[in-house]
Amino acid sequence: MIDTLRELLERFVFDPSVIDLVVWYPYLTWNEFLISTVLVLSWRLVADRIERLVAYHVRRMAAFLLLRLALVIRP
Repeated sequence: MIDTLRELLERFVFDPSVIDLVVWYPYLTWNEFLISTVLVLSWRLVADRIERLVAYHVRRMAAFLLLRLALVIRP
């Protein structure tokens, strides 16, 4: 599920990837290429951390709600 959400976010919001660098390499200057490389690597680092943070909180909230549901349903 996390991979699906990541793909949706990256596809529709912001999609810097190594493939983009390879495709655009002939049209970029060295300075633009280095800046793009740093941008792609930093985006991956930041996006992975945000994903882990959100997944952690969603799992905790789901576990709490499922526990409450189990206590309510069980007589």
